[in-house]
Amino acid sequence: MSQQLDRSNTASSSNLRSKKQLPISILSILLACCFMALTLVGLTDASAQAHSALAPTTVLYVTNTSDSGFGSLRDTLAVAVPNDTIQFTLPTNSIIVLTSGELVVDRALTIDGSGAPGLKIDGNQASRVFSVTAPLNLMSLTIQNGSSSDTGGGLYATSAFTLTNVQVLSNTSNNGGGGVFESGESITATVIGGLFRNNVSYSEG
Repeated sequence: MSQQLDRSNTASSSNLRSKKQLPISILSILLACCFMALTLVGLTDASAQAHSALAPTTVLYVTNTSDSGFGSLRDTLAVAVPNDTIQFTLPTNSIIVLTSGELVVDRALTIDGSGAPGLKIDGNQASRVFSVTAPLNLMSLTIQNGSSSDTGGGLYATSAFTLTNVQVLSNTSNNGGGGVFESGESITATVIGGLFRNNVSYSEG
């Protein structure tokens, strides 16, 4: 009788231990699931970042010569994101005349006028043409008739820029750099081809 009670007590004790271990097993499974979920999220984020880094540059198109509004160069500059390229679907020898102030380039961009031969951006003798505060690659167009009461009638830059086959013509300023002015000794300015002519500064040249 005593042996039966002992066996009964042992079995009961074993059942109790099994029941006590059950929540621990469930907790372990839940923790493992959470870890796997976090790992998958991390892998997804890493994959997304890698895809973003490899994503091709977006090309935006200027479709008219208006100073502002949809399809204008000013509007396209406003909606562009860093590393975009801006091109032009305009007739040969088109002129974009600025009537509401300078064009601001405040993110790294390429502006490529090769699709509209003879393209001119005209400051209308009323404002500077370009104010550049982020890296700019400017190609195959003319900057003309810009005017500044300070420096850089055609282009004023506080960041690196490259001019490739760009003509800078008939721009004026009061305090230096009638055509182009670089603000800062560490700025890298690269000029490939192109032409500078009839740019005047009334103080420094």
